[in-house]
Formats: sequence, C-alpha cells, structure tokens
Amino acid sequence: MSIFSELKSKLIDGGASHLGFADLANVNLSEEFSYPSGISIAVALRPEVLAGIIDNPTVDYEAEYELVNAKLDELSYMGEKFLKEAGYKAKAIPATTRTYDPVELSAPYQHKTTAIHAGLGWIGKLDILVTEQYGSGVRFATILTDLPPEEEDLKPIAASKCGACTSCADACPADASKRLNWETGMKREELVDIKACNKSIIERVKLLGIKHSICGICIVSCPWTRRYIDANIDSGR
Repeated sequence: MSIFSELKSKLIDGGASHLGFADLANVNLSEEFSYPSGISIAVALRPEVLAGIIDNPTVDYEAEYELVNAKLDELSYMGEKFLKEAGYKAKAIPATTRTYDPVELSAPYQHKTTAIHAGLGWIGKLDILVTEQYGSGVRFATILTDLPPEEEDLKPIAASKCGACTSCADACPADASKRLNWETGMKREELVDIKACNKSIIERVKLLGIKHSICGICIVSCPWTRRYIDANIDSGR
C-alpha cells in the first residue's frame, strides 16, 4: 500500500468524506506554501442541515459549519503528523475560517487550489467549489507536503462543469455573480463581486444573531447540491 493510500484510509476512517492528491509543482504559490504536492481533505455537510437553508442561513447551519471546521482541523493535523512520522515534510492548512482575513475577504491559502488540482471539483459561477458527490455542500482543508504523487493519484480538473446553469447566480441575494464559467487561471474578481457578497451576508447574519459570515443560499441552490440533499434524505441516510 502506498503512503497516500495508507493516509487516505486513515483519514476516511477518521471522518473525511473524500481525499485527493494534487501536483502543485507548477502552481504559483507564495514561499510559505511552496510545496510540490498537496492533499485535499473534504468533509461533507449533513444534507438535512443544508435542506433547512431557504432564504437565509440558519442556526443549525452555523453549528454544522463549526463542527465540520473542527473535524477538518483534526484531520489535517492528523495527516501532517502521519506524513512527518513517515519521513516527509508536511504543513497542515486548517479550515478557512481559522485564517480568514476580514479586510482582504480571503485566506492566505485557498483550499480550492488543492481541491481542483486533486480533481475533487471545479469552481462555480459564484467562486464556490462544486463537487460531483456533494455539490457545494462540502468544506475543505489541505495538507501541503513533499510526498511525491503517483501518476494514478492525479486527476486534476481544468474547467467548469456548470455549463449554462445559473442557479447559484439567480439565487444570490447580492446578485454578486459575473455569470461566467470558470477556467484554470481565472481570478476571483472575474467570477464574483466579493464585496457585494460579503455586505449582503453581514447584513443578514446580524439580524439572525449568527456570528459567522455564512450564507449558504448559493450552496443549496446548486443542482449538484440538490442531488446530494435529495438522494440522501430520500434514502434516510
């Protein structure tokens, strides 16, 4: 069993929903994050919580958001420890909320970078990562490492699978989407007006007494997310 396969098994057993290996050697990263490889860790949000989001974020969604972030932190540091003990360099990047800059409206490292190079998903019309398994109802952490990838582990995604769909853009309370399909190399500003998005979120969470800057409307409006919600609620899982 390869080191990655062993790590994948360990993290899935620990609560990860999915993992992917990314070749980051040719990705332009700052010195702090300049590692040749990355492991993307995904943890799905519970479908019944997502189903409760209609016109606003909910208290249940905030609680789930915190639980999933805590699990991602646990898994990323578990993976870092495993890789270091195996003789490799490794750097855990915890859930975005731990490093989010409220001024720049971004985190120093974007987990989407690892996820798309690992083939876990693509970027939607509101700059949200979309996966085939969970839609956008999933959150990510990353482990940067010098563990060399095996060719069969690499399945990068270079373009959007959203096509003509504009469900997230149509549902956005801030009308923040530029309604463009993502391709590798596109900047966030080409896809979304992040300031308009953030302003709308802040206004609504204050009224609801929610402390995190979360929305969820674009997430649950995505047909891929709806498929995940409907399939799992119908099956009783």
